[in-house]
Amino acid sequence: MADPLDVLRGPDGPVGPDPTFAARLRARLERALAAPEGVDVSSTALEIEPTATLPPLTTALTPYLTVADGRGAIGWYAEVFGALVAEPPYEMPDGRIGHAELRVGGARLYLADEFPDLDLGAPTGVTSVTLHLAVTDVDATVAAARAAGATVEREPADYPYGRNGVVRDPFGHRWLLDQAAAPAGFAEGEGDVGYLSLWVRDLDRAEAFYAHVLGWTFAERNPHARAVSGSMSRAIVALDAPNAEFWPDPRPGAFASRAVADIDAAVARVRAAGGRASDPQDTPYGRSADCVDDQGLPFSLHERGPGEPRPAANGERHGDVAYVTVLTPDSARFRAFSESVFGWTFSPGRVADGWGVDGPAPMTGVAGGSEHPELVPMYRVDDIAAAVERVREAGGTATDPEHQPYGQWSQCTDDQGLPFHLGQL
Repeated sequence: MADPLDVLRGPDGPVGPDPTFAARLRARLERALAAPEGVDVSSTALEIEPTATLPPLTTALTPYLTVADGRGAIGWYAEVFGALVAEPPYEMPDGRIGHAELRVGGARLYLADEFPDLDLGAPTGVTSVTLHLAVTDVDATVAAARAAGATVEREPADYPYGRNGVVRDPFGHRWLLDQAAAPAGFAEGEGDVGYLSLWVRDLDRAEAFYAHVLGWTFAERNPHARAVSGSMSRAIVALDAPNAEFWPDPRPGAFASRAVADIDAAVARVRAAGGRASDPQDTPYGRSADCVDDQGLPFSLHERGPGEPRPAANGERHGDVAYVTVLTPDSARFRAFSESVFGWTFSPGRVADGWGVDGPAPMTGVAGGSEHPELVPMYRVDDIAAAVERVREAGGTATDPEHQPYGQWSQCTDDQGLPFHLGQL
């Protein structure tokens, strides 16, 4: 009879590590090597969850900040600059932050609390380094920084190379916030949302839903709208920026008309980029053209009137449009098209294949991989918990509010299947 131990015995040989464990170990070693000399990296991690999906890095230079309040700094940079937590920060036995990794735009940012024994201290008034951060809207970012306790050292102003302002954060670090000038050949605000139309099956139901949820009021459009649509559309009177309206349509969706300085030149750019555009027509609202981009997303162009103000970056009051998300099958194609037509530039966003759009107002983001192109607006609300409850009362759906770097957010659909988001900013 064979010896069971001999039967079970196999040849000795190397065994590969579990890939998931190896990846975690490698990341931990990289973080340990990045920490200041003398920091105990074996101590426990803080209860700050890393962001699930991080944008790709676009720069290899990493500032390492020393601050007097590590926890407060992590929260402040997330709130004001939209920073993402890359890894759980290390906490020292005495409670100090030994090392934290954040992502700001496409850059990596390290920070730690003060370690006087290592000659690592927070700024004490004299500035030797200024951090230069590109932002989509320098005025809004400076305002947010001021509201969060920063000192504004230079108010936003226009320069030949763009618009910028300077703030000193509550931890002593100086930031030059820069908003690039419009690309050559494009006017500032090219592609702003001049008005937003919501296409719905039933106008009466839409009016009742949004009146209940957002407090919008309505008025019938003039006869031109009836002639175009075959039925009277409803203007949303409550919205200041941008203007908005309902149109009867069997396919629920959101539609934007984008402002341009020269509509003839913009129509030519749409066609050259592979989209379709009608010849500009005179309407009671100015010259406009109906367009479709090269992936089938419909939009229109209208010529911005003299002195016409730009929309607010994130709306200004309850019910305003605060943000627009563009869902598109191929984000690279969308970016190329929009850069050619409007001069927009893009920066990595917070989700895989997500991009922030630098240029239009309200603020805009793009996400690739969608089955079909569509717009999803975000509406600003004063109390998101109450607004979510009203969505559900009115027959729509809404996720429970989630904390984001910019505030609280909920993903919703109305009672006719039209998607939208709510944001308490």
